Amino acid sequence: MVYLQIILFLLVSVISYSQEFKSTIWLEDTNGRIDSVTIGYDPIASESIDEIFGAMNITNQPWTEFEVRASQIDVTEIINGVDVTNPRPIGELSRYQTKTEIIPKNCLSLIEVTNQAGYIPFITLFIATDTYPIKIKWNTIDFNNDCLSKSVISDWPISTWWDFPCCDNLEIGYTQFVSSNEITINNHIGMQVVNDNFDTLIMLNIALYDGLGTNTQNLEEEQVYNLYPNPSMGTFYLPRNAEIVRIFDNSGSSILYKNEKQKISIFREGIFFVQFKMKEKLITKRIMNYWR
Repeated sequence: MVYLQIILFLLVSVISYSQEFKSTIWLEDTNGRIDSVTIGYDPIASESIDEIFGAMNITNQPWTEFEVRASQIDVTEIINGVDVTNPRPIGELSRYQTKTEIIPKNCLSLIEVTNQAGYIPFITLFIATDTYPIKIKWNTIDFNNDCLSKSVISDWPISTWWDFPCCDNLEIGYTQFVSSNEITINNHIGMQVVNDNFDTLIMLNIALYDGLGTNTQNLEEEQVYNLYPNPSMGTFYLPRNAEIVRIFDNSGSSILYKNEKQKISIFREGIFFVQFKMKEKLITKRIMNYWR
């Protein structure tokens, strides 16, 4: 009986602390130098260092000439921060760096939510290199399941991630992990970030997205709150019964607009955030405005 209790305890411990998903991302240059980080998710992980999954905070360790580190960044610091100038010190965006980054995430096959109940499952890679090109590699099979099949790696600016593609001068754009097993970087890309040595770092973003789609109820609600057309050519429409609050840019500065019975006109090109009230909810949507 005692042995049975011990076995049951060990099984419960393994189930309780076994990790939901883990994969390795390798970095390699033309001189044969290799470095790697481990990324993953687990429902009990935190938005910080998780020692239970083998993570260690290496923020204070000196960077080498060829190195990759993982972290979670303060997205609001980029989107709403007053200072959006380049280069940005890494400490402004990231509280820590590690070689094993496990983030909180639930598979959508287990819970009826969209976008992990509002939490966007991001992991950021910071890369220091003194030579190009470099290759970033992974095992495609690791991502070939319902909980990860839409996962991507990208150099899109974080403020444009959710709604639409951005920018013609990007190196890798938007690459799904299941569609390839490597990307090549030929020069510095993305916003400029510097470490304590003032080395310029590459910043890439990974999103661990489900391939299950959105449940019907949430999809219908999302359509109710949509702005259209998006992208727009200067004019777009609010949802019915929506009351506009303000429009602002990436720095948080308000943008002038004209409101004619839910028809909104903006007289600037760019990416903006439209805040409005609807059904006692305060909603913010991104919109791209341009002229051909």
